[in-house]
Amino acid sequence: MEWLKERVWQLGIAVVLALVGAWVTYTAGVGEGNRGLLWVGLALIFLAMAIPLVSRFLGSARGEAEDESEN
Repeated sequence: MEWLKERVWQLGIAVVLALVGAWVTYTAGVGEGNRGLLWVGLALIFLAMAIPLVSRFLGSARGEAEDESEN
């Protein structure tokens, strides 16, 4: 799973998780108010927000330099 170490795939997974989490949260709020489903949606959104932070932290801990084209 070498492709998972590439930043574009990490951000793609984060975007998909955020969209699914938003949809789950919305359906939990519109429906009969299922609190468990609401927490699942919020957990997906928080996981999606944590992926870029963790990847950047692990990249700096390994000593990998950022791409110069980003700066």
